Amino acid sequence: MSFPIVILGSRESYCPWIALEDWLGLVELALIDPSISGPLNLVSPDPVTQGEFVHAIATRLNKRVWGHVPAWVLRLFTGEFGSA
Repeated sequence: MSFPIVILGSRESYCPWIALEDWLGLVELALIDPSISGPLNLVSPDPVTQGEFVHAIATRLNKRVWGHVPAWVLRLFTGEFGSA
């Protein structure tokens, strides 16, 4: 089943992300290194906007971006969850 690719919320809001290989490497390091404890913030050091992120995913999947869902529509359907 194929779903349309859309940008959720503002195109200009930043979207934290991390590559799977980087996440796995950091989790492995945290498990074997006893000096690492507590919560870890596993995100890329190079932030991208929501628009850039969705366009990169669409390009990788050979799909087109169908548009965006405005933030007010997200808040309408998700309430407080849509304002994050």
